[in-house]
Amino acid sequence: MADFMNKTQKVSLVYIELKKHASADISDIRLLQGSEKLVNELFKEKQPKFVIHEGRNAFEFLSLEHAYDDGGWRVFEKELSRGFFRMFDDWEGVSVDLLADKFDLENIVNQIAA
Repeated sequence: MADFMNKTQKVSLVYIELKKHASADISDIRLLQGSEKLVNELFKEKQPKFVIHEGRNAFEFLSLEHAYDDGGWRVFEKELSRGFFRMFDDWEGVSVDLLADKFDLENIVNQIAA
């Protein structure tokens, strides 16, 4: 059978040939199932018996589960190196002044309440 044919076309051709030569007491379903098994067996995808692998896979080619094996630190480092994260002296609204005890709590509460 030609390589350009898809699996359905191959199964159909095998089914037609089996139907011609099979006895009448074999059902069409069994012939179709047999055709599929025969095509699967004849046209198995050939897997190489060896794998060429030199070193570790590049980060961009890792699956998500492997990229996050270390809890996401490798992803974070990669994003940092690309400049997608910016480092600030301010963490989610908590300023350095707050950490240095140079803040007016009453003023902050009033600003929030306003």
